[in-house]
Amino acid sequence: MTGKHYNWHRRWRLDVSAGVAEHDSGWRVRFLPAEQITHIPEIGTCCKTSDGKEWIGLHVGGDAALSSWLQAAASGGLRDPASISRRISRLMREAGELWSRQEQT
Repeated sequence: MTGKHYNWHRRWRLDVSAGVAEHDSGWRVRFLPAEQITHIPEIGTCCKTSDGKEWIGLHVGGDAALSSWLQAAASGGLRDPASISRRISRLMREAGELWSRQEQT
């Protein structure tokens, strides 16, 4: 029996040259080398690639993109703060896993 997130990676598109991962839901994450980041944002992820390089993933679009994503999520039934927080955490974790597996330097 498979879980509800089976084949989760198929819902993501990765643009390695732009350093961006985008989920079907519209959630976008940009990856930058960790040494370029001066502070860790509230919504972010950290991962390492097979070459040992550390990357920071940042949510793309700021407050406007977050508001738009939250409205779309609410129309799909996602409303309570705990569920929203878990969904955002899962999306950031998935983006980091995808980047760490697929990134080519």
